[in-house]
Amino acid sequence: ARLPLDAIAVPLRPSFCDAPDDLRLGFNYFPDCMLKRSDPREVFSFPDDLSYARQLARLIRAPLRRISTHQFPDGETLAGIGQRRTRAHAILVRRLDHPNPKIADTLFVADALRRAGALEITLGVPYFPYLRQDKVFHDGQPLSAKVFGDLIGHSFDRVITFDPHLHRIHSLSDAIPCRTLHLSAAAPIARWVRANCPDAVV
Repeated sequence: ARLPLDAIAVPLRPSFCDAPDDLRLGFNYFPDCMLKRSDPREVFSFPDDLSYARQLARLIRAPLRRISTHQFPDGETLAGIGQRRTRAHAILVRRLDHPNPKIADTLFVADALRRAGALEITLGVPYFPYLRQDKVFHDGQPLSAKVFGDLIGHSFDRVITFDPHLHRIHSLSDAIPCRTLHLSAAAPIARWVRANCPDAVV
């Protein structure tokens, strides 16, 4: 069963938050406490992430800006935020499951936002990839978690994600060189299952 929108209401704190990680709901619980209430905010979204970004924009009462994309015949892509200047805190909502086709556009948009004058840039990503590759398991292999974390951390000021794979890496900020926050879905999902599926086995 899907979690209904009103199933969970939890307080959000700057250091740690309980929140559902269902991709359709998670960013309804975006930690507003991370931003000054006086800061102007704008939510940016790629076409395939609009349903999630729209919920976040409505929650924090911020305008939603659509990102345009174009693919050239050779496979290169061009992503744009429109011919606009912005003096706002920019929040990019981006799902990075199946990450490889999405990485370049995500970094390009971060650069476009920076050049447009964004005060800060936050990446809201339900799933942060490559953290399971947190060790060189065999000679000749890369440390993929560090490579990908560096790419993202050098392009964004903040990263917010859900239940990241932190096994050998003890803190998300050790993997991504910028301010980070990870949210946990375990407790509210357990409460919902207990209330709605009492015979469930997890």
